[in-house]
Amino acid sequence: MKWVLWIILGGIVGWFVSLVMGRDFKGGCLAYVVVGIITMVLIGVLVKVFWTVVVIALIIAALAWLFDLARR
Repeated sequence: MKWVLWIILGGIVGWFVSLVMGRDFKGGCLAYVVVGIITMVLIGVLVKVFWTVVVIALIIAALAWLFDLARR
């Protein structure tokens, strides 16, 4: 379900960029929408990976702290 949300947001972002730019290149407005969708999907993947790394780092830090407390 989250992928559908990212695709919809990507379409909206691409459409908005086409309005802000005020000009089309050979691909037209549809190209902006496709680029927006691709960008939002990539951002979604990067955010998911980033938060996974942050959670793992916090778990490792907490375990290290607990082991240090237990060793004392």
